[in-house]
Amino acid sequence: MSIRYRPEIDGLRAVAVGSVLIYHLDLYVAGQKILQGGFLGVDIFFVISGFLIASLIRKEYVETGRFSLLDFYERRARRLLPALFVVIAAAYIAAPAILVPTSMEKFAESVLASVGFVSNIYWLFKSQVYGAHSGLVEPMLHTWSLAVEEQFYIVFPLVYIFVLCRVQRGLAWIGLGAIAAGLVLAEVLTRTDFSFSFYMLFSRIWELLCGAVLAHALAVRPDLGRGLAFARAMPGLGLALIVGSLFVVPLNWNHPGLGTVGAVLGTVLIIWFADPKEIVTRFLTWRVMLGIGLISYSLYLWHYPIYAFGRLLRLMDPGPVDYLIWLVLTFAAATITYFVVERPFRDRTAMPRLRLAGSLGVTALAIAVLSSFVLTRQGLPERFAWLTPYYGIIDPDNQFLKTQSWDLLEALAADAYLERSEAHEPSTFEKDHLWFDLAEPSHKVLIVGNSHSKDLFNALYLERARFPEFQFARLGLHNMIWPEQVFPLQRDVDFDAAEPDRASDGGGKTGDPDVEHHRIRGLRRLYAG
Repeated sequence: MSIRYRPEIDGLRAVAVGSVLIYHLDLYVAGQKILQGGFLGVDIFFVISGFLIASLIRKEYVETGRFSLLDFYERRARRLLPALFVVIAAAYIAAPAILVPTSMEKFAESVLASVGFVSNIYWLFKSQVYGAHSGLVEPMLHTWSLAVEEQFYIVFPLVYIFVLCRVQRGLAWIGLGAIAAGLVLAEVLTRTDFSFSFYMLFSRIWELLCGAVLAHALAVRPDLGRGLAFARAMPGLGLALIVGSLFVVPLNWNHPGLGTVGAVLGTVLIIWFADPKEIVTRFLTWRVMLGIGLISYSLYLWHYPIYAFGRLLRLMDPGPVDYLIWLVLTFAAATITYFVVERPFRDRTAMPRLRLAGSLGVTALAIAVLSSFVLTRQGLPERFAWLTPYYGIIDPDNQFLKTQSWDLLEALAADAYLERSEAHEPSTFEKDHLWFDLAEPSHKVLIVGNSHSKDLFNALYLERARFPEFQFARLGLHNMIWPEQVFPLQRDVDFDAAEPDRASDGGGKTGDPDVEHHRIRGLRRLYAG
């Protein structure tokens, strides 16, 4: 079962993947990120996916009177899995030479999540905020969007067929109601918990439904809206909405939610009113745009691991030549993958169902076994044994060392049955459980500050036998000690008279010596004795 080819949709794919490729390069000019709304390319993909999936489902059901879930998932597997597995295999070749053990473990976990199409849930629970600098070196972070689509594919066909069987008229209006409800839900979730809203299907389903409802409406009435006087202007308006959003909308502005509406609506208008005689449609069907659109899926898969490994090799300091190399590698790998992998696997004659299932099943099992091996071996630390003759017995894994550096404070807190310490906040252990033995006559040394105070405390505490006349304790606070971090500790110090309005000075960053004196005096009183 197939639907009529819409070349302008491939052009839209080119716009979407191009914006994502530029956005993830993380380029800045005069302090301003180039194409700061480039992440919206993923939302354009969601609308296109919803449109195509609904078109295929309805066409099959209307023409045959039935719908085969097996055939549907076979098509999805042919489309998504072969190229994904190739990229994972290539990433596994590069990863051992580049990633330290803790990063290697995280990579193996993310690969398993990608193959299981729960990557969005994995990154949410890993507290990886999309757009954060740390995410630029996670090779499989971008697979969160594939997981969202796959989760939609599990639910949507069943719901759509169920409704098609029972609702003969007004289905489009029901869909519009679902879109409105989904948009409200996305806005509420984004305001409540950005990461949860960003990664989860709940906040994205309205975008996919926009494409699906449009597909249903155009299938019922192919000439819908075509007679309107302004129909020819709609593709131009749609492209303007998309381009404007790509340049203007920042990640933290109501996305997903109201900040996503421009790109989604623009995509809907172009698909709805596309006309071969109209200039925007002619641009989208230009051979260059069509070529990029055809390889867009492979481009999306390849770009993020290439960028991530490239940044690690360049110690997070890439230059223009690096960006150019990454783009050339991405397009070269995507082109080869499209012709050598994507097209053959979509051909049912060249790749029958049983051979497809066998090859994909064996590959998925091999990836799972390899990832499990990496996890059981704790990221393969033996890879760095060759460094020992040069540097001695050291651990090159900064993430492991960071975790290890908190072990001492965590052990002390655990002994008192209290929670662990934090870098910038006083833990319950630190502020309520006075470490000092006040009955012992000695000098009490309180080390106040962020993670650096932790390092200084570790050094002194581990060598405390050298300083029998001293006791050492640590209190975690922000670099600039906020009033709320001091009030619970020392309530008899009057800050109100000296403290300026925090809203007027960028969040309480004050250099007022009187204020700092009061803060220090408060800490002295707390630990006096």
